[in-house]
Amino acid sequence: MKKRGFTYIVTIIIVTLIILGLSLLISNLKDELLIVKNQRDSIQADAYAESMINIALSDKRFTNCLEDIYHGKSKSMQIAPAHIIDELDSSKITLKLDNSIVKKGFLMTAEVEYKNINSRFFAQGSIVNPLYLKKLGVLNPRVIGEEEVGQLKDSFTKHPDESLSFVDYIHLEDKDYFIEKDGRYFVIYEENLQGEEPTRNIMARGLSTDSFYITQSGGSLCIVDEIRIRGIVDIDNILLNENLNIDGILVLRSNVNFLDNPKNIYVKGITVNTPSVSENNVISRYDFGEIDLYSRGISNYIKPRIYSIKRSIDNK
Repeated sequence: MKKRGFTYIVTIIIVTLIILGLSLLISNLKDELLIVKNQRDSIQADAYAESMINIALSDKRFTNCLEDIYHGKSKSMQIAPAHIIDELDSSKITLKLDNSIVKKGFLMTAEVEYKNINSRFFAQGSIVNPLYLKKLGVLNPRVIGEEEVGQLKDSFTKHPDESLSFVDYIHLEDKDYFIEKDGRYFVIYEENLQGEEPTRNIMARGLSTDSFYITQSGGSLCIVDEIRIRGIVDIDNILLNENLNIDGILVLRSNVNFLDNPKNIYVKGITVNTPSVSENNVISRYDFGEIDLYSRGISNYIKPRIYSIKRSIDNK
């Protein structure tokens, strides 16, 4: 009897150990399966966050949003996703200026929640068209590629969008005009040679410290006195009786001619010379601040370039 009782006890102990072992094994297996599931869900959450970044970057509204934050309409903004991912519990995309990679670049953040798992992905890049970051005083076909020349031609038209509130727009007809100083002002006029005495038809008058966007197709503009113009000057034919100083952008359309003694156009900003005409009388010094001031007058100034898309960034 004692032997049989001992056998029962041993059997119970063994069975108990087996049950405990199986329970522990099953528990560990469940934990491992849960870990695998969480890892899979975490990977999927990251994939969704990265997808949200790519969807936002390819959205046609992306450039418009960059324009808004670049030109100060808002410091940061949320972008509504163009495509909704039904599997997500929540999602949010924010866009703001960022200087960590390039001055006045952008940082986009996508935040998603998937099966109670939060994930974030980031995109960083530049906003300004690389053409205007080359630090070149003159952009012409000798220093930039054919595709970039095409971009420049599209950037400046004779009928610009008059969206710069602090700029006065002056559109000159296909005639011969003169510009000269009048104290703190300058005047643009047309000479009327009919009659005994020549008369002047005043076309425009401006304060030399104000900003202007001056365009003319055909005709000419003669610089009678040495003057300074702030803004964008896009004139087909410029005749120099005296020096012309431009703080901003000169769009060069033809050779610059002088009347008697050699004179020059001095540009602080940038000169755009897509026809590759002579630059003998143009002295242009690159100044990003002057270019940026009138950037809204450049149609493709905002041309984002993506530097990185990743799960974390150094300053986070």
